[in-house]
Amino acid sequence: MKKTFLHEILFVVLAAALAITVISGLSPSARKMIKDPVAGGSGEIGRYYGERVVYKVRFKGFDVGEARYHMVGAAEVAGVKADLLRFETKVVNFSDIENIYGDRETLLPLLVEREVSRLIKPERIQEIYDQKNYVLKIVKERFGKETKTIEKDGPIHNALLLPHMLRRVPELEEGWSRLVNLPLRSYRIQMIGQREVEVPAGKFSAYYFE
Repeated sequence: MKKTFLHEILFVVLAAALAITVISGLSPSARKMIKDPVAGGSGEIGRYYGERVVYKVRFKGFDVGEARYHMVGAAEVAGVKADLLRFETKVVNFSDIENIYGDRETLLPLLVEREVSRLIKPERIQEIYDQKNYVLKIVKERFGKETKTIEKDGPIHNALLLPHMLRRVPELEEGWSRLVNLPLRSYRIQMIGQREVEVPAGKFSAYYFE
């Protein structure tokens, strides 16, 4: 029986109820902040560069598309060493692409660039995180520009970076829990135990969280 942390990603996506997402191009303002990612790497998270997971998107028992997770590689955002994670979903008449830049030391998000398909013109969304002051600035652009600021009482997490935080836990035991502080909600996740799951890649003994 195989054991893997990849199923944590699926848990995080579902539990956080986030849109499945990732972007092929960055806005000029964001590009100034970023040094291009590079393949390969060393260290704790570097060994996961190149990791990919594909999920089938189903509706009422039918396959309607797929979502793709990709740990792209090392990058830099405003002088801070980061890692680029990409998540992309394509279903009938809809696509959502997201590039997530996480701080290599803390695994907290620094910058998110997202593009969502819409009729006539796509919507571009940029999330800029100030983790020192617990502030998130969201800029949406389509036919016009809209800016929103969210203030939290602690560091702000990103659901798709959480699996890498879990990988740093020395021993995941039943009952382990952590407070998750997402932009629009906060909640506690708990490790319930291990479950056997079967997917096209095979059978796995996976960690189960609620």
